[in-house]
Amino acid sequence: MVATADTFADALTGGVLAVEENSPIVLVNDNHYTIAKNIVNRIDPNWGFVVIGGENAVSNELVQKIA
Repeated sequence: MVATADTFADALTGGVLAVEENSPIVLVNDNHYTIAKNIVNRIDPNWGFVVIGGENAVSNELVQKIA
């Protein structure tokens, strides 16, 4: 799961789903997306992820950068 690092509400709410799915939440923002990309690749390069908060929270452009 991917959530914005700029606000906590989406990640906090997504924590419930993350526990249920046994999935990490990777926090991202426009300035530090390379760190998130490295984390995603360490988990599994083929890892599909859910964006918590939708495009208003994490833009499609940012999702493409970390995918």
